[in-house]
Amino acid sequence: MSNNKKKKRKLTPEEQAHRKEVLGNLGLSLKTLINNDACIKVSREWKGFKGHGVPIIVAILSVLLAALPSLTTRLSVSAGNNLFNSPNYGYDTGLTAFTKAMDENDVHVVIENGEAKIQGQKDLVFNYTEPDTNSYWYHKTSTKEGSETTVFEAFYNDTANDDETFFANIAGNSDAAKTPDGVNRPTTMKWNYLAIGKKGIVWAKYKEGGTLALYVQGQYDRLEGVDLINATKLSNYAGNRNDLSAVANNWKPLVDKAFLTTKIQQTFGYVGIVCAVYAGMIGLFGFLIWVMTRGKNNPMRVFRIWETQRMSYWASFAPAVLAIPVGYMMSASAIGMFAFIFLFGMRILWMSMKALRPAQ
Repeated sequence: MSNNKKKKRKLTPEEQAHRKEVLGNLGLSLKTLINNDACIKVSREWKGFKGHGVPIIVAILSVLLAALPSLTTRLSVSAGNNLFNSPNYGYDTGLTAFTKAMDENDVHVVIENGEAKIQGQKDLVFNYTEPDTNSYWYHKTSTKEGSETTVFEAFYNDTANDDETFFANIAGNSDAAKTPDGVNRPTTMKWNYLAIGKKGIVWAKYKEGGTLALYVQGQYDRLEGVDLINATKLSNYAGNRNDLSAVANNWKPLVDKAFLTTKIQQTFGYVGIVCAVYAGMIGLFGFLIWVMTRGKNNPMRVFRIWETQRMSYWASFAPAVLAIPVGYMMSASAIGMFAFIFLFGMRILWMSMKALRPAQ
């Protein structure tokens, strides 16, 4: 039986040389993760596609890996949780009162063909106005120490204005807020509100004192057929703190769905900028290596600019890998996006001080 076994074909000298070259290149490329001399050597010795194509692929992978924490962290954000997380500055109280008023008066907001439609007699709920305005909206006040203050408002865009103008009128500017139809109000907006537009919706909460704490603008593309009131109301209202938590929990998934498309667009826009910055830094560091070796008597003057670019490409991968855990640890801070730049800069600095010394 053993006589039937096929003998392993002996490699020709050319095949052996090729295998040795491939294994050598693979080992050298792996060394670039921790060895700056390997980055220099592989950048000068590899020819053909390997000379340019492989390091370019490495640089692209480095950029993508370094941007991974920014991508996943931003995509995991829950606008609903952020809106109702403590402190929510009474947003749950105001929204619960509004939802209850809509429910008890059988008034609903239904998303049809991508637009919000009011069903029922909305004037029963949207019944507050100020002088010289044709707009009506929901208005909730609170009395504290004998003084009545506004704590929550809800608006519906049945004006001739588009949503952007409608939202801008309500939010106001540095001077004063406006009514939905554009009439100036006597004060700036400094309390929580809900603005139901024709094609979009805004949730805004304010800190005590009138500072904007959170502004979430969503759209209805993922809420087709949803009745915002039926989806968020309670079967009964006990009039206690549990009502606030229950209504908030009912609103959270709707806030997340409304904000999802905007979140995706904002995330990829932001990550695209981050990737462009990282790619630019990789190219810039390659150029700086070339500049640093331009001394008249510098033995490294033999390096060509495309060779120093490849050195930078190869050197970028290890910092990109290290930037992933660092980026996640610092994800709560904007500094997290600079982790790759810092680590990469440190490696290039070390390379210039050690592997690229004129003394060599």
